[in-house]
Amino acid sequence: MKNKIIFFILILFLTLSVSFLLFKNTGGEEEVIENKVEVKMPENINAIYLTSSYLTSEIRFQKIISLIEETEINAVVIDVKDFSGKIYLNIENEELNKYGALQSWVKMDEIVKKLNEKNIYTIARIAVFEDPILSNKNQSVALKDKQGNLWRTYAGAFWVDPNSKEVWDYNILVAKEASKIGFNEINFDYIRFPSDGALSNIDYSTHIKTKREVMIDFYSYLSDSLKNIIISADLFGLTTIIDDIGVGQNIEDASKYFNYVCPMVYPSHYAKGFDGFIDPSEYPYEIVFKSLSEGNKKIDNIRPWLQAFNLLGYEYKREQIQEQIQASKDALLDNYSGYMLWNSQNSYNIEDL
Repeated sequence: MKNKIIFFILILFLTLSVSFLLFKNTGGEEEVIENKVEVKMPENINAIYLTSSYLTSEIRFQKIISLIEETEINAVVIDVKDFSGKIYLNIENEELNKYGALQSWVKMDEIVKKLNEKNIYTIARIAVFEDPILSNKNQSVALKDKQGNLWRTYAGAFWVDPNSKEVWDYNILVAKEASKIGFNEINFDYIRFPSDGALSNIDYSTHIKTKREVMIDFYSYLSDSLKNIIISADLFGLTTIIDDIGVGQNIEDASKYFNYVCPMVYPSHYAKGFDGFIDPSEYPYEIVFKSLSEGNKKIDNIRPWLQAFNLLGYEYKREQIQEQIQASKDALLDNYSGYMLWNSQNSYNIEDL
């Protein structure tokens, strides 16, 4: 009789324990994670960039699906936080929305789920240090000029201080929320000091470390905070060749902390006369090959951004895009892992891919 009572108590205890765990996992973070659709990382990630608002239209969404089904594209890079400082996540998070940055009208969780269900690799793009919303709403973390005013670029853009841990934590929180809803990778852009504007008038009087040291600290902090999440870093194309271009970026520094380093090797962005070419825009293969072959001597985890947009009177269609892709393969050799195509207007043609 005594043994039966003990056995009954044990069964009751186990039942209550299981019920408690099931109840605990029915809401919040755990529920979102359980509903994530697993997507196997492609051997080569061939991605196109898209703005978040573009995918809110069902017609445009289906157009992208058709493009992916008919080409080698297997991944998308979607703005989750762009250079306006807006955050395109339909979540409830007081810390991220205390400055009114959340754009909940974009049902990002539904977009990501539909993409993942089709086995499309999803990358969340986060623009970090150019952030007008955070700069204006929390001026304690904004870059200021030597007169004490908010500093801005020639185009009028406001920046936050790359040395601010509060800014680091804010963007890391965005990354974690994006990962929760199913993004397979987090891509960080604008991870540098400003490159245009009255740079000599920025007040760095409180900075003890160099720009490069600040960025290394940021990379390290980011990596430690986002363990088990695939992360990538966007760098200027010239970082494959020049060790210090004045904004804190160094390709070897970044390589240690990110799964992928993504130099933006757009031929149209190289100065006339670069490597002896009077107009680099006319030589997509040569410019990309030069940049990536030099980078490949330094690190082994490059996945470049390539040009899929027209600029300065030059059209980049099938020939120019395919030349860049081939140059990437020829330059990176065994380290080749794919590419990402940039077109800020979301304008991609099936015949070009």
